[in-house]
Amino acid sequence: MHPLTLGSTGQFRALRQLLFDHDYTEEAVCHRLQIPSIYDFKTLREGREGDPGINDGLDALIRLLMDEEALPAEALEDRLGPAALSVLEDLAIVKRLSDDQSRVYADAVLYPQEGLFIASDRTFRVDPRADVTLPEDIVYASITKNTGRFVSILPSDPCDSFLELCSG
Repeated sequence: MHPLTLGSTGQFRALRQLLFDHDYTEEAVCHRLQIPSIYDFKTLREGREGDPGINDGLDALIRLLMDEEALPAEALEDRLGPAALSVLEDLAIVKRLSDDQSRVYADAVLYPQEGLFIASDRTFRVDPRADVTLPEDIVYASITKNTGRFVSILPSDPCDSFLELCSG
């Protein structure tokens, strides 16, 4: 099972625009959640404190794409705009719950990190269907303290080539 769909350039352009329109950036997420770094992120399930409300598009994206929660599709459309849900569904970033088609969940985690958008596997099941399982070769989120320390020591100078090992 592949959680994300390889879409067209136009679909990814629409997704990137949606994320930028709602300021879904590392800086904005950290400011909103009052954390010093994206590497300090905790989901609500992990005990993050603060207002869990969905007051705007940024809140909706954090709850959906980082907190791994199912949300009412209507609330997403209200906060993100009427076309947002189709952009997210077309790329299979969100799916409808099998037992409640009015609610959607992100089938992968998608978060801003170091100027990029990084996708990782979900870490728990949200859809109650028995055939929806976590992959055996799960890719864990890279927004952890250890990754933050590692990234902080990497040189930021451009290079012609580099070797990347084991990032998934």
